[in-house]
Amino acid sequence: MYILVGVLLFANCVQDISFGKPGAKQTELVVSGTFSNGLGPHIIRLTNPDNYGEQFYEHVGGAVITLSDDQNNHWTYEEIIPPNNESAYYQLTGVRGEVGRAYSLEIRLPNGDLYRASPQVLPEPIPIDSVKIKGQFLTTVNSQGIAIREPFGYAYAYAKVPDAVNNRYLRWEGETTHIFIEIDKLLYPPSPSPPPQHVCFFTNRISDQNIAIADPSQFQPGSVIAGNVGKRRFDGAFEFRIAFSVYQQTINKPTYEYWKKVQQLINATGTIFDAPPAKIPGNLVNIMDADRTALGWFQVASCDTLRTYSQVDGLGPE
Repeated sequence: MYILVGVLLFANCVQDISFGKPGAKQTELVVSGTFSNGLGPHIIRLTNPDNYGEQFYEHVGGAVITLSDDQNNHWTYEEIIPPNNESAYYQLTGVRGEVGRAYSLEIRLPNGDLYRASPQVLPEPIPIDSVKIKGQFLTTVNSQGIAIREPFGYAYAYAKVPDAVNNRYLRWEGETTHIFIEIDKLLYPPSPSPPPQHVCFFTNRISDQNIAIADPSQFQPGSVIAGNVGKRRFDGAFEFRIAFSVYQQTINKPTYEYWKKVQQLINATGTIFDAPPAKIPGNLVNIMDADRTALGWFQVASCDTLRTYSQVDGLGPE
């Protein structure tokens, strides 16, 4: 330990530490997806972490994904592969979850491995009351290593605690959509009937590095829970029209406990005395080998959505 501390104190440069073998093929299955009472499409992503150190993940193709309910109905997901073969995923359309029904997921990989998630009951939704965007300054470090203060728009969701919580928990996700009209086309020679301008939309997620969850049972009935959903830097998009979309998910206890572990992991301080990053097992178990639990989580949730457009509630003190 003394040698390690001495090296850290006197070394002129520090290199990133990779806990995995660089370039080594990892075979763990990573699952990410939600089935809800919304119209869909319901998305599932299957990946293999090709290199933990480089955070590179490879799409798992050719899988057969089946959703079933407690009335013996079955639906099969369709694999979607974009032309550039990037960000491929599986989707289910035309199916809407029903409150009180139990749903389970089964994944069969091309190599014959079979993963299955235990049934989850779709909970009754807790409604979202409102969404507000608050302007706040945040200190960041630029590429030159200089600390600068920049204004950000923070999205907050508000929900009222029901009289009966009934083991329901909350999770929030968010995204922004920049809405603008394309620039006029300058044609030569001028056209008597120029082509129409199109309305353009650019959408970005704002919650990937922010685990926003809450346990309503820790609050008094009728009180209001405020969830910090995510943030976006003030940029040129605010000069036009920008929409903040907030998705409030009502989830069960196992799903809440999973996201709580993820939250604790990414909020670690990162000192040399901290435990190294650990794998958090998910809820899809390999039927042929119970010790090979997939990473990630498949959740069954009730969703409620609210959007607000370009309303920013001032800026905090600089």
